[in-house]
Amino acid sequence: MVLGLKYRNRRQVARHLAGLIVNSIVANGDHVGLDLVTWAPTSVARRRSRGFDQGELLAGLVARQLGVPSRSVLHRTAESHTQTGRSRRERLGGVGFDARPGLAGRRVLVIDDVVTTGATLGAARAALERAGAEQVRLYAAAATPSGLTPAVKVADRGLAAMTRDVAA
Repeated sequence: MVLGLKYRNRRQVARHLAGLIVNSIVANGDHVGLDLVTWAPTSVARRRSRGFDQGELLAGLVARQLGVPSRSVLHRTAESHTQTGRSRRERLGGVGFDARPGLAGRRVLVIDDVVTTGATLGAARAALERAGAEQVRLYAAAATPSGLTPAVKVADRGLAAMTRDVAA
């Protein structure tokens, strides 16, 4: 489903994936007290080639279902690289974000499509915390088997079983 969304322009599956994410968020009680939903943005080149940002699409649908505003607050730094096709080592050092100001004391939910190493969501969390976010919750629609971390909740496989350390 995620591959269809990302690479075959099957945007209609986003609604189903967003529903799975929302179910996980609610089941964990992570919807309580949220101030805003954002996403880990794809690169400008990827957005241009696809015609949309799948993270933005998912985040908007999740936010709508939760009744929370969705805003673009993260942008990739100049050194940030596309993660597709990169090794684990390259991924861990290849993504960076900056966050817009005005997040002090905010509780932010970050949505991504796939977790592979956790580097993208880790960089998103770090940027939001640098900007003063009080709490950052991380969710993704899917994960590769090695991409599961205690900090990231994944909607597609039953949350309790999905949290193991990437370093393990």
